Amino acid sequence: CQVSAAAHLPEHITNHFPNDMLPTDTSVTLLRLDGFHPTTGARAEVLSNQLKNAGEHQFIPCAESAVLWQEISSAQCFSQNIDHALWHLSIPPKNGPKIIDYLRLVFEFDYYFDWAGSGIWIEIRNPSHDYSEEIRQSIQELASGDGHATLIRTPHDIIDTIDPFQPLAPEIEAITRRIKSQFDPMNIFNPGRMYKGI
Repeated sequence: CQVSAAAHLPEHITNHFPNDMLPTDTSVTLLRLDGFHPTTGARAEVLSNQLKNAGEHQFIPCAESAVLWQEISSAQCFSQNIDHALWHLSIPPKNGPKIIDYLRLVFEFDYYFDWAGSGIWIEIRNPSHDYSEEIRQSIQELASGDGHATLIRTPHDIIDTIDPFQPLAPEIEAITRRIKSQFDPMNIFNPGRMYKGI
């Protein structure tokens, strides 16, 4: 049965979602089926049979499901804590749990998996510049550099100390600087917005 999207919400995060279709006392894995109604109904039945030994499961109606997936893709559950840093990691799915286990030894945060495990939303309490280095180092060491971390939000007092996008390799940074200087010799278009000094 073809699944178009998957997400995993740990137990501590399910109660943060405004959608009331989720249980709040257990972790939840969500699978999405897209398509025309006759085909999705048949595929849902196949999927239900495949999951019958995997624990309790239920189907969420289409309208509620659309709202829930929008909340997941936009990290809606993390939208209220503006004093917390919000990161999005893009990594191979097999490396996600290892990265989470490593980071949990370093600082406190909430998280959930999106993009079938290849996307991780991380909200950090009491963020600092050091956390960005730990996050990017974890990708380098545990995913062999295969992936990147993007800073979505952070308090203003440290925003100027963190590159929002994954730092560039030296040779790519040199090319980027030359291109930027050609198009923006006065450096007036969002200086430092993507990379420090560019």
